[in-house]
Amino acid sequence: MSKKKIFSLILCIVCFATLLVSCAEDDDNQFWLDKYKEMNKGQPEVVETVDIDFYIIKGEGMSEDDRITKAVQDKINQSLNAKYHTNINIKYISESDYASTVNGFTEETSGIVLINSEETMDVLSGKLVDLYPYIHGDGYKTEGFGQLNKQISSTLMNAAIVEERGVEKLFCVPNNHVIGSYELIVIDKQLAFEAGYPYSETEFKSLNTWSSTEDLRIKAGLIGDEFNNVDYKDYNPASGAVVTRIINAPYKAIAEIENQGYVVNVAKYPEADSAEVYSSAFAVLNAAPKVYVADNTTVEKVVALDTYKLRAMQVIYAINTDSNIRNLMLYGVENINYSIDSITQTVVPNADKPYDMKLEYTGDVFKALYSEKWTKEDYDNGLLQNKDSEK
Repeated sequence: MSKKKIFSLILCIVCFATLLVSCAEDDDNQFWLDKYKEMNKGQPEVVETVDIDFYIIKGEGMSEDDRITKAVQDKINQSLNAKYHTNINIKYISESDYASTVNGFTEETSGIVLINSEETMDVLSGKLVDLYPYIHGDGYKTEGFGQLNKQISSTLMNAAIVEERGVEKLFCVPNNHVIGSYELIVIDKQLAFEAGYPYSETEFKSLNTWSSTEDLRIKAGLIGDEFNNVDYKDYNPASGAVVTRIINAPYKAIAEIENQGYVVNVAKYPEADSAEVYSSAFAVLNAAPKVYVADNTTVEKVVALDTYKLRAMQVIYAINTDSNIRNLMLYGVENINYSIDSITQTVVPNADKPYDMKLEYTGDVFKALYSEKWTKEDYDNGLLQNKDSEK
């Protein structure tokens, strides 16, 4: 046998031996991989923690001490992190600075943003995530977000849906609040009698439009419509002898005015239009946030868009359904920023550590603890007013 053939044979033997060793190592690796999977069966999957900016308007009496707002944020994040592996970085912005802040958003700005007006919605046009699938699509099945249709007034939720090229979309989730106001026909029966127009009680109750009171107004010498659509806060029965007028008022005004001896008929029930929806809602900017991983070098990483949208929706869901998170957002931390009066069971703010936010801007008002600004009466009347909005 030639030296060349002997060398080739040796080379083949070495390669074969190497292959046998390699196969053995592969089998060994697979064995331990299978063993590891078996040992860790049922262990929770490691989930990425996501930080999301949250832009919101603060109250005029908010403390300038950042430690107060940070304590509130940390407390909120304890719950959000445990439930959703998500933290929010709350940006407390004054109402006077909010418009300029929103105007400064770029295509790369991410986060949850408070919608406080139609103007804000216009500025953010094209920059918001369509949340419709989370409420009416797969999100309804997998995450239960569809419960918001029961939690939040259906009048508000339906009014928030817009149609683009025949497709229904939802660019914000309204914060549940007391909807609109009534238009009430207020009639002074005594003046009507004095004007020589003795209506029966049934006839009085049938006058529920401005035009239906025309004969009465003519008889009383009141031809103009200067008393049409007076706001309730400007309404004073003793301000002048007016036989009939229309006022814009909340639900509680009906009984209050009737108790003064007037006939009160509803000319128009509360309703939610786009202005009502956009007065207080949460939306999600459609740019995914970036995170920075501390390694030998700082590496910039973009959170997956689907993950970001889901987490943002979970935060909005929590604020509108979890009373603990919702009240942290509104009142701060109990026994630090406020206490509960043992007799009235209402919130008493701590003047030394003021945490001041607007009721409607911080989630579902019907999940809020009672206070001087949000009483049990407000709660009850608000629910009745919202129920009437569905007529």
